Amino acid sequence: MSPGHRVCGSSRVVAVVAGLVGLAGIAGCGGGDDAPSDAPVDAVFDAPIDTPAACTGTALTGEVVDWDATSAKFCGVFNATLTQRGATAVTDTTNPNGRFELCVARQAQTVIDVAFSASPSECAVPQDVYPVPGVFVAEQGVVESGVLLSARAMTAMRRATMFTQVGAAYSAAQAQLVVHVIGTTGAVTLAAAHATTQAFTGTTWQAGETGSDVFFANVAPGATQVTIGSKTVNVSLDAGVFTYLTIAAP
Repeated sequence: MSPGHRVCGSSRVVAVVAGLVGLAGIAGCGGGDDAPSDAPVDAVFDAPIDTPAACTGTALTGEVVDWDATSAKFCGVFNATLTQRGATAVTDTTNPNGRFELCVARQAQTVIDVAFSASPSECAVPQDVYPVPGVFVAEQGVVESGVLLSARAMTAMRRATMFTQVGAAYSAAQAQLVVHVIGTTGAVTLAAAHATTQAFTGTTWQAGETGSDVFFANVAPGATQVTIGSKTVNVSLDAGVFTYLTIAAP
């Protein structure tokens, strides 16, 4: 999703002089009493080291945002650690706007583990943690297209209300899948058994299979297939984590 940026006084100046003043300018961009520190900014603080020119593999850019983040009320998840599975040296930590960059190996599918900070997030009121780890499944074609991979993280309190909406209790013995759709949205289906599907309309979650993000709760773990229109993606789901798949609509 594209964040609706909150412009704080010196953010655009910081973008120009970041190399001179480092993080000092960032602190000055903190919000007031009701402005979350996880909120977006106009500049990406850590200039990419794995740019397409420098990266010998594939440059991957993504974001982790709060479960209910919208364009009007955007909130990125700060300080989450992302590590390519099987390549622990390939790692990054999310910026305050939830953005991250990795230089991953060229392969059909890349798996990236997401560990959330133990500190409560200001995206939630009251502040709360993201207790369930995540996994990005990145298709090579999607990564090479340069689109932004996107994930939505659910706090402990939000999990309780969301699963009430789903109509089933959260099960750590099962998998959770969130599909982010790039392009024209259409019905997203999953071959594996799961609870009632929920879709994000851009402002709210509701029962359905069509939206910018589609949530499949309590999925049977293991290999399965995600389909939108004429496109099908094979994915393996782990129990006890949220799996995030970005898929380009055909």
